[in-house]
Amino acid sequence: MKRVLAFILTAVFLCFSLSSCTVYYSLFGIDQNYTGPLVYAYFSDMPTTFDPLYAYLDDSASFVMSLIYEGLYKYNSDGKVVKGLAKSYKKTLWNETTGEFQIEITVKNTVWSDQTALSADDFIYAWRRILDPGTSSSAAVLLYDIKNARKVKNAEDNLTKFDFGATAVGTNILRIDFEPIALEDGTYREPDLDAFFAKLASPVLVPLRSDAVAKLSDWGSTNATVPASGPFYLKSFTPNGTMRIERNRFYLRDQEIDPINKYVEPYGFVVSFSPNDTQTDEQGNQIILKTYESAAIRALEKYKIGELDYMSYLPLSVREQYKDQVSLYDTLFTHTYYFNTENPLFAKPEVRQALSLAIDRSELANRLVFAKAATTIVGSKVFENGYSKKKDYFNDHSEKIISESADMQKAKSLLSSAGVSGGSFTITVRSGDETGAAVAEYCKDAWENLGFSVSIRALGTYSYQENYYDGVVDVFNECYKAGGKDFTIDLEGKTQYTGVAGEVIKGFDVIAVDLYQNSTDAFSTLAPFSKYFSGGYIDLSVVQGDYEPVLPITGYDSAAYNAAIDAAFNTVDPAVRAEKLHEAETILMTDLPVMPLITYQTSVMKISNLKNISYGFGACPDFLDLKYSDYKERTE
Repeated sequence: MKRVLAFILTAVFLCFSLSSCTVYYSLFGIDQNYTGPLVYAYFSDMPTTFDPLYAYLDDSASFVMSLIYEGLYKYNSDGKVVKGLAKSYKKTLWNETTGEFQIEITVKNTVWSDQTALSADDFIYAWRRILDPGTSSSAAVLLYDIKNARKVKNAEDNLTKFDFGATAVGTNILRIDFEPIALEDGTYREPDLDAFFAKLASPVLVPLRSDAVAKLSDWGSTNATVPASGPFYLKSFTPNGTMRIERNRFYLRDQEIDPINKYVEPYGFVVSFSPNDTQTDEQGNQIILKTYESAAIRALEKYKIGELDYMSYLPLSVREQYKDQVSLYDTLFTHTYYFNTENPLFAKPEVRQALSLAIDRSELANRLVFAKAATTIVGSKVFENGYSKKKDYFNDHSEKIISESADMQKAKSLLSSAGVSGGSFTITVRSGDETGAAVAEYCKDAWENLGFSVSIRALGTYSYQENYYDGVVDVFNECYKAGGKDFTIDLEGKTQYTGVAGEVIKGFDVIAVDLYQNSTDAFSTLAPFSKYFSGGYIDLSVVQGDYEPVLPITGYDSAAYNAAIDAAFNTVDPAVRAEKLHEAETILMTDLPVMPLITYQTSVMKISNLKNISYGFGACPDFLDLKYSDYKERTE
């Protein structure tokens, strides 16, 4: 036995001594050239960006984002916070007299998919980008526990992003200083680190590389500029074609010792997309065709003849037929209509309430089959206290303002009291979104029964070249960020642009947004509809004197709502905080600058050979331990 042990120790010593670990691999039967199964899949319609700031406006990108990015912390299937790239943390300062509180988080040793070492600086860069006043990001509120974060975002006191209280200490240590938390008696309280780590678990707060972002103005639109920090990386991406996602062979792995599949079992995925079927009207706008479902139909046909292994989206026309053959998972996306309240037609809350009352959400969910009626924008997975110590959900304590059923008589009465008898407006949806198109058609019919004239506009992408890279600009996202105002696309540095140079694109009247619950805290969902927490774009070149906060995307501005959100932010009492957030939710769902319609469900069909797939918080798939029995390679 001693001789065997000595042999093993000698082999291990040789592994560390040589540039190659061939002896080690051979000794333990590990194939260092192991690739693993390649899964052919159809997730849904084509993602338009892989930029964490904007990808979560589109549910089709969520599957991919959860595969290619990982942050310091993440949520498990129950919404509990677990470690991601964070190795450990320690408290380094607590001054009871001044309220100063500081922690340091150590980042695990890992590298990006292009073999560049991942560092603490990559988190600092990503967070500063979110807090940059020149960036529009509702996720900024997730960082407001950190010293000066709110002031930096709102361009207060001449503070810049370099005054932000998070810094890199060495290669892999984040030092975070918190805003002092003062109590009524003049003393200070330590921050609730469980609540803070729950915010850091948001998939929006993942690290980014500054050199990658600098390559292209819309850097997240091409695989050439998207290095991955997660278990997979974007090998190739052809809009309206295919996407290939492969194992990030450097994810958490010691290349000298660990087998290539230690942390990630499958080799990768080949994801199919098909060209979207659209048509251009006389004004040059893309309009919805009934053939949006064709891409998913073609994918289903491939699945039925064995050319696809996995599907997580079924076309509307066959959902009823297949509803007993799928596995359903609730997502964190609520399909929501944002009203441009600066449009005179939508200025009065009674009009928005009437439009909401005309929608039978239960009927709409039934038509979509894989959906649930939504009566609030706060998702069902959000916790009452912001994080999971017990399964106490926010919605279980909410006042039910919106009914699932329609009430056309009351809707017409509200319009009459508002002095509105009709009018014309357009619903803007994302091109290629079959579900969004179906919802728009349903709402169009309902609202025309109220006397309105309603049209539907689909906005897609324009392609271009910049700095030798091919990219796409997401016109829908640009419309959303413009907040109802007319806009043009920035063409600086772009060539071979497929749009019309100088084209003025009309702002939205009503825009369909897949509202993402970016954390388990209701504050992160509700706060961006307050002008003091909107995270909106600030043009620093025109700011003079005291800064005036940016209105939310909808233009909504309610003194009562702003006060409730501000009170929730400033209180240190969890019960009072929850009370104020429920008060804010009631105000918002009464005034309805945003109107929730349905919450998506992911429907999964897979071949029996695929095993060990689990689904994390919000239906994001975990493929790390996927097993593919009797796998046979195919010719692509």
